[in-house]
Amino acid sequence: MQRKRTALSLCQFVEKKKRRRWWVRPINRTRSKEGHYDTIFAYMKDHDHEEFYEFTRMWPHKFEQLVELVSPFLPNAQNCIRKPLPAGLRIALTLSYLAHGNAVRTQSWDYRVGRSTAYKIIPEVCEAIWSALHPTYLPDMNQEKWAKVAEEFYLKIF
Repeated sequence: MQRKRTALSLCQFVEKKKRRRWWVRPINRTRSKEGHYDTIFAYMKDHDHEEFYEFTRMWPHKFEQLVELVSPFLPNAQNCIRKPLPAGLRIALTLSYLAHGNAVRTQSWDYRVGRSTAYKIIPEVCEAIWSALHPTYLPDMNQEKWAKVAEEFYLKIF
């Protein structure tokens, strides 16, 4: 009797499992033609630096430096089926999310990536930015170093 219940439960579980409708959602197939990164972002980076600054809170040359610094720290889940998203796109999506506070779902529509992909990208990029930049900009501090920083700050203020 127990075996029948287990088998019945297993059959019900298998039936309830949701099948994917698409390998790639149709709206996301147009990423290179209609996504923010390859259209608006690329245009602003090349032609309208002030708007690029408003969009990312940094100048284009600083964005390129950031991409160079952070790319080695980004997980690159390349497989034989799909190409990974470019590091620049992942960083741009994250910066746009952090700078403007839009919903992740909105970012996924704008950049033409899946919702779960966008939710995965943002913490990965934040972690990569931290890993790449914290040794330079937030080195390990001891009491002497903090005292020196405080003194320099005090001299600038007063």
